[in-house]
Amino acid sequence: GGLSGARLSRLRVRYDGDGGPASCVLKARRDALCKSFGLAREALFFREHAGGLVEQGLAPRVYHSHGSMEAGEKWILMEDLSEAVQSGYYFGNHSPLNWGKDLSALTATTPSTIEDVLQLSFRFAARFHARFWCASEMRDRQWVRGSDWWRGENRADFEAAEARWKETWAKAKERDEDIQWPVSVTAVLDAACGKLGWEAGRRDIAEATDGACWTLIHGDFHPANLMLRAGGSELVALDFESVGIGRGPEDLGQCKLKSGERDD
Repeated sequence: GGLSGARLSRLRVRYDGDGGPASCVLKARRDALCKSFGLAREALFFREHAGGLVEQGLAPRVYHSHGSMEAGEKWILMEDLSEAVQSGYYFGNHSPLNWGKDLSALTATTPSTIEDVLQLSFRFAARFHARFWCASEMRDRQWVRGSDWWRGENRADFEAAEARWKETWAKAKERDEDIQWPVSVTAVLDAACGKLGWEAGRRDIAEATDGACWTLIHGDFHPANLMLRAGGSELVALDFESVGIGRGPEDLGQCKLKSGERDD
């Protein structure tokens, strides 16, 4: 169930009166992890924006959404997408998420290609980013990831997040001895770590604000969070737990890095 490991339950529905969907999915979580990482933001995001996103084909239909950042809980009753195909399946077994799976069988109902899925993914991102482009009201939403940093608040949390990233990258280089990291990748990530810092972040935010080149980003925009609907011409995104303020290429880069093969 996404970053939080939320419980997903498929519900079969019976109606006394007018009918509706035969099934739906309940995504629920309430614990310390959900509270500390602010994962209830997904429910709050859907509560405010699900209607417009569904109209544009960007999100599953949401029938009910409740979230509390203070309590660390969320309950989202949404469309059952079991007939759609996870777009990550089209990228082969180089991804650990696909190991041991019969990808041919999983994609048989909706044939597509890597190139087509990537094109749909980037078009999806363009529509999503355009919807929230320089939407100043999003910076005032306390639940939006990074909104406090864009307001110049919570420096300690910002620096703690960057410290976790540095530690994660350092451990990855030490632990993954069997992985031959390309020199170019190592150089880029090392350079990125060297440019971190609160003042650098404030300069970057000022540049994005002055240049009107910021938006709301999905924040976890990888192929396993994108579902290809029957017919193969429309993608819908899941797991908006990391939705926050940023720059569009952040989503695009994550999508490509987690979909391309290692020699891309």
